[in-house]
Amino acid sequence: MDERPDAGAVLAVVGIDARRCEMHRQCEGLSDAIFRSSEQRVVLRAGDDPPGGVRRMERLIRSCPMGALELDIPGPE
Repeated sequence: MDERPDAGAVLAVVGIDARRCEMHRQCEGLSDAIFRSSEQRVVLRAGDDPPGGVRRMERLIRSCPMGALELDIPGPE
């Protein structure tokens, strides 16, 4: 059975290597969102993840020609 995570549980964390980002914009503004955040990362949580959620983030990360975006998917606790 596929269990859904509890609301608010961390699904994924997206960070950035600012030294490699050249703001090509293929990531549809994801790098901008990360740079605007105080922690320099975006956290996707269960219940408030955007349409497409983690899969969309994976696609945006792969779209970066410089490989500057980094995805961390925490394992089960």
